[in-house]
Amino acid sequence: MNILSCEVSSQRGQGHSGHRGVKLLREALIWIRPGVDSPRETDLRLLIVRSGLPEPEVNGLILGRTGVKLATGDLVFRRYRVLLEYDGGQHRTDENQYHWDVDRLDALMEETWRVIRINKSHLRNPPEVIRRVTVALMAGGWRP
Repeated sequence: MNILSCEVSSQRGQGHSGHRGVKLLREALIWIRPGVDSPRETDLRLLIVRSGLPEPEVNGLILGRTGVKLATGDLVFRRYRVLLEYDGGQHRTDENQYHWDVDRLDALMEETWRVIRINKSHLRNPPEVIRRVTVALMAGGWRP
C-alpha cells in the first residue's frame, strides 16, 4: 500500500463509525508503514513489534563511518546497530544477487553491525526469530 492510498483509506475511515469494516480498517492503519518492499518484511516487523521489542526503521539508509552508503536495510535498529534482512528466493537463486549480498553483508559487519538474515522457513518458528533478534538487540545495548 502506498502513502497516498494510506491517506485516502484513513480519510474514508473518518466519520463512518457505524459502517461495516471501519473498525478493522482503523486498526490495520495503525500498523501500516510506507516503503515496505515485501509482505514478508511486514510479517517480520509485526512479529517483532507485537512481541514487545522496539519497532525497527523500515528500509533505513545505513552509512559507514566515512559517510559512504553501505546499505538500505530492510528492518534497521539503528541505535543498537542491528539489521534484519528478509531474504526472498532471489537471494539464493540469482548468482549476481548472492555475490552482491555477500559483499554488502561483509561491509556491514566490518562496520560492527549485527546482521540477522531471515527467510520464509524462519518465519515458521516465531519464538526463535524473537530470540535471535532479542539477543542481537541486547548485545547492542537494548534492555527490556
